[in-house]
Amino acid sequence: MTKILNLPGVIVEESLETESTIILSVTVNNKTAVCPRCGQTSRHLHQNKTHLVRDLPITNREVILKVNRRLFKCEGCKKNFSEILDFVEIRKNFTQRYAQSITEQVINSDINNVARNNKLTDEQVESMVMAAAKSVMKIELAQLFRLVISCCAFK
Repeated sequence: MTKILNLPGVIVEESLETESTIILSVTVNNKTAVCPRCGQTSRHLHQNKTHLVRDLPITNREVILKVNRRLFKCEGCKKNFSEILDFVEIRKNFTQRYAQSITEQVINSDINNVARNNKLTDEQVESMVMAAAKSVMKIELAQLFRLVISCCAFK
């Protein structure tokens, strides 16, 4: 299942399947994490916490990743921090590739239809589109005051 999931550095430890859903218990292969405050690498595991993350469907079945998101204690600044996962944004419950897939669907449809087709709420789809846009755009949308679009006809 680890090969099928195809997330670098992620190992599938266990799977549970129903007719409509596949739940994969996964862990990250790294034994250390970097403190976001001071940048020091830490090996001191403080706590394990389960985090559910939605991923791309497999064989038309919803995929939920049961991620062991570890909390570390920094040996430098002595603060606790959660490890950064390369495949999911902080405070999000979906993978980056799932958000990208949903965003591509919205480009060819609309938020309401994409939400209905993927059994999501409009708010969830909008959150994924905004997360994908934020990773592509280099400006902070909250800071945007005025946007001017100009069209020119070329001969």
